[in-house]
Amino acid sequence: MTKSSLPFLIALVIVLGACGVKAPPIPPDVLVPKAITDLQGRVREGELYLNWSMPRENTDGSKPVDLVGFRVLRREEKRGCVECPGEFLVRAHLDLRAPGDYRLERGTLTWRDQDLKEGIIYIYKILGINHWGYPSPASNEVIIQWGTPPASPSSLKGQGQDASVLLRWEPVEGVDAYNIYRRLEGTPFPANPINKTAIKMGDYLDKGLRNETKYYYVVRGVKFYGETPVEGKSSEEIVTIPVDTTPPPPPIGLIAVPQEQGIELDWFPNEEADLLGYNVYRQDEPGGEFRRINEKVIKKTHFLDLSAEKGRAYYYAVTAVDNSPHRNESPVSSAVKAEY
Repeated sequence: MTKSSLPFLIALVIVLGACGVKAPPIPPDVLVPKAITDLQGRVREGELYLNWSMPRENTDGSKPVDLVGFRVLRREEKRGCVECPGEFLVRAHLDLRAPGDYRLERGTLTWRDQDLKEGIIYIYKILGINHWGYPSPASNEVIIQWGTPPASPSSLKGQGQDASVLLRWEPVEGVDAYNIYRRLEGTPFPANPINKTAIKMGDYLDKGLRNETKYYYVVRGVKFYGETPVEGKSSEEIVTIPVDTTPPPPPIGLIAVPQEQGIELDWFPNEEADLLGYNVYRQDEPGGEFRRINEKVIKKTHFLDLSAEKGRAYYYAVTAVDNSPHRNESPVSSAVKAEY
């Protein structure tokens, strides 16, 4: 080695050492998964969950995707400056080839982080890993400002109504909003609440339900730390059954026409989807009681009273009945008089 080449070698060593390269560069012909673009963070029952969609193709658009796992990266920020430079550390390695502390359902992977500290801002991003161990480009970042989850709401009660349930609970001091969760018998509670916007008060009307069906509910308090909604533990679970107690309107257009065999009654049909039929009532004496004269619910909009006696006057009225288990019956229609 000549003396003239020594300074060049020393300079080369210094330059290479200053690059800070921690892994060999990815060869240009190696396929890696596309970057994740829908990383989200949600706090449910006092726990932080990250979820994202599985990449479906490689960065060059080819399929199938070369993906065997993920690397979860996390940075802690105590100064409140999320734009300040900081180092991301590996929080978890998720190997899709073996069972692990993640859940994969319908193409979405969910992972839970634990042991979070009050007042710390956590910043997350995800890397997909191919079978050679090379990472994908980084995902979008998710920022979580952590704080103590609120206490559980108490005294949750539900009142079944027609195709709806009215929920009420005791408000919790210091809670900014509430989330409502609903499930059917034999199913778990979903990951997201049924309310689309934050509930500020201690009541909620859940609409569009199926009558005579059991619905299970819990409510959870939410406290905002910065822009992060931190949700607390669930209230006690209750079960409520919506009940159809709304009768149809009374029929209209009732007329009574004497015939040879008796008095014929006709009226306009009701148009309710849950209509079962009609009942006919007759008053035998002025000021007397209207009594039902049909044995079974009438499916048609006409009825022949064969028990009418000639030489007498009667008053008739009709009601509509729905097909709910409670057989809700309308008020009587306007009465009409018939002389036979």
